[in-house]
Amino acid sequence: MTTILNFGHYWSRELIDWGWQGSAGSLLGALRANAEESDADFRNQIGIYVLYDENREVVYVGQAGRGNSRLFERLRQHSRGPMRDRWTAFSWFGFLDVGLDGYLVERKKGAIPAHAHTDALDQFESILLQVVEPRLTKQGPRWNGTTEYFQFVEEEATTLEHIWHELQELKELVGNRQQ
Repeated sequence: MTTILNFGHYWSRELIDWGWQGSAGSLLGALRANAEESDADFRNQIGIYVLYDENREVVYVGQAGRGNSRLFERLRQHSRGPMRDRWTAFSWFGFLDVGLDGYLVERKKGAIPAHAHTDALDQFESILLQVVEPRLTKQGPRWNGTTEYFQFVEEEATTLEHIWHELQELKELVGNRQQ
């Protein structure tokens, strides 16, 4: 089952069309670098996004699609709130496909339907939060129904033979240092 249907990596915040005077704004993308026109508008995308600072350090990981909040709206919130001066670029990973008209649709066979995306959003976001530990994301991972295991370390047997070998190694180390 394909979950991530498209993505944009390291897009510039400065190039977002935030809209003005009644214009809704847009998050335009193209299938080729330096294309002459866009192929899709990703403003209503559902998925996971990552914010970067000017040093390309991940500072925030979030999800778009819980409730009515889509990618463009989440980015707009971060551009106006306490995070407004803390990010310069973003990446996104989307669950909705691009239709022939450039609008987002749920259509690929095996894709997660929009009404069932919440668990997938939580899982992907949790993976990134666990691995990256971004400094500005205050919440931790949502590992609902997932069990964490810790690496098992088998204790060495403490037999007389084991202790004798340890003593021999220590003697050798001390002898080498005294020389």
